[in-house]
Amino acid sequence: KALLSLAPSPRLVCVRARARARSLERPLLHLRRGASNFAMGAAACPRRSSSEEAVHFSVVDAGRKGNGEDRLGSATAGVGGSAGSDDHLDKRPRWMCECHVTHNFYVRRLGLHVVYSGDDAAFLEQYRAEIDKLGVGQAPSEAAARAGAARRLYVPLWREVYAPRPEDCLAPAFRELAAALRAGDGSSTPLQRVAELKARGLLEEIRPGLLTFDVLSVAFCQRLEEELAHFEASGLPKSAPNTMNRRGVVLAELAFGPGLLDPLVADYLEPVAAALLPGHCQGLDSYRAFTVQYEAVQDGDRELALHYDNAEVTLNVNLGGLWEGGEIEFQGLATEPEDKAMLARVSLPRGRGVLHAGLDLHRALPLTSGRRHNLVVWCRSSKVRNERCPMCFEAPRVVSTNRFGDEGFTVPPCRLSASSWDSSAGDLFS
Repeated sequence: KALLSLAPSPRLVCVRARARARSLERPLLHLRRGASNFAMGAAACPRRSSSEEAVHFSVVDAGRKGNGEDRLGSATAGVGGSAGSDDHLDKRPRWMCECHVTHNFYVRRLGLHVVYSGDDAAFLEQYRAEIDKLGVGQAPSEAAARAGAARRLYVPLWREVYAPRPEDCLAPAFRELAAALRAGDGSSTPLQRVAELKARGLLEEIRPGLLTFDVLSVAFCQRLEEELAHFEASGLPKSAPNTMNRRGVVLAELAFGPGLLDPLVADYLEPVAAALLPGHCQGLDSYRAFTVQYEAVQDGDRELALHYDNAEVTLNVNLGGLWEGGEIEFQGLATEPEDKAMLARVSLPRGRGVLHAGLDLHRALPLTSGRRHNLVVWCRSSKVRNERCPMCFEAPRVVSTNRFGDEGFTVPPCRLSASSWDSSAGDLFS
């Protein structure tokens, strides 16, 4: 479990992760000072020495067929009482690590996450600061209720954005990129294909582990922004994206999964991530997707503190806005010593995305004017996270939840928690 200290230090050291890493014969984890985790998921597992989900894909469970071109857009949007809702996804077991209820409470005034086990005296002794308010996130049961209300009451503005055809939502360059990286005919190695894509301008490597490319068409970004603004104007309840961002939408609550996000991740992002970030994932089998909005207005989210994600791989796509400042700054893997050569700042045009390891420390620099709207997809690999929880860096002990609280673990091999909150706080997890 990460030791988060307010005392001056060049970086935070995961004390218990160190013992765990030794037992697994893995390197010591150095977490730099200021790095923090998202309460609803943040911090990917360290890079695996053997390098070659939170909503699980129904398309993965059914087996992969074709190249995704016939699946993106094949489902009907599950909003406004239509028949295409994704309730069927709830029938499979969903799991979150028990550390979810004790770790990663975000203190906005301090700009970090804290650990709270219920002992007030120990908490005050550890942090030595007055805590006015803890951002404890949203209970999965409440998220399910909000999703149900949206299905019954919300009338979409653009129903087609929930299940678009590939040619209507994906940038042509992204479809070409994914097809090239998906190809396995043996005519070239993955490294050769990546080099060719760079030479053709379909892929830009900012620095090792940080890549940008076109993802969504500008026209689709426009309609998606209009649809999300229409939903927010409806006044229906919605979750905050996470405890660090207050403005945005959790896309599972609006049933974007079956027709848009499931095939996007399974058929496009998985082959792209396997080729570009092979050391950070072993297949992508779950995800959490949400939008975030930064705006230079009173009470708006202008910046985001340094953190890493609860994802093996993250895709961040600019949906729209005009702004100054607000670049995304990357600082390198949280498990590696600080290296100034890894510092990079990224500003994306509309429809373009940046792909990075979830463990790559990053922050949003202050927005000085305007607004910025982004789609974020945390892609997860159960084969990686089942070995060690990316939140507490321990062998996962999991509790049952629903698809809104799912963190991508599977049972087995993960063990069930024996803690008392399994029964006493069951409504939190179901």
